[in-house]
Amino acid sequence: MRVMKSWLFFIVWGILLLPGCAVFQSQQSISVRGLTIRNDSNRDIRNIRLYVERTRSTVTCTFIPAGGEFSTEFPLRTYQGNYVITAWQQNGRQYETPPLYAHIPEDLDRTRPVDAVVTINQQGTVTVELSP
Repeated sequence: MRVMKSWLFFIVWGILLLPGCAVFQSQQSISVRGLTIRNDSNRDIRNIRLYVERTRSTVTCTFIPAGGEFSTEFPLRTYQGNYVITAWQQNGRQYETPPLYAHIPEDLDRTRPVDAVVTINQQGTVTVELSP
């Protein structure tokens, strides 16, 4: 009988806390307003393609000079946590990343819209982050 009361206690608390958890998560959503692709390498890059498999979305850009960037804005959308695959050509060589997820800084103000920033670095490395 005592075990049954313990289980009943946890079930009741679980039901009471569940709606609070759902509300908390919805308040933590992140709105994305745009995309920036940065070329932090010392060489021009060409035929850049970002692909999000889950949504089948593709963004392309034909040229970004060394140290340059491409950016675009779009209507606010909720960040879904999907991975991105990035492909590009540089110095006569083709590059493609494995699936990469965005880094979300711990101190990110989730009440303000952010940009998704994809940075192509030296030696074919890429970082993806959400930035204010």
